[in-house]
Amino acid sequence: MSHTPGPWKVRARFDNEVLIPGYAPLDLGGVQAEENYETAQADARLIAAAPDLLAALETWAANRRDVAGDEWLVAIAEAAIAKARGES
Repeated sequence: MSHTPGPWKVRARFDNEVLIPGYAPLDLGGVQAEENYETAQADARLIAAAPDLLAALETWAANRRDVAGDEWLVAIAEAAIAKARGES
């Protein structure tokens, strides 16, 4: 199964919610302390960027597979891609 295509967005009014097309907002939980709020904001931005990050990594890995010396980097990238796809 593949993920919901982006773009995913952080809701401007509630910086700890991620909007994924076709789904209810993903609430990263009640935030009590300011440091937890900042962490929730950072988490929301990272989650919202996930589809773009995955696509960029897939493109990079596909273009570096045959480059001598990059095998170890491609292996790391492919492991991350498999994890994102639920294949590992």
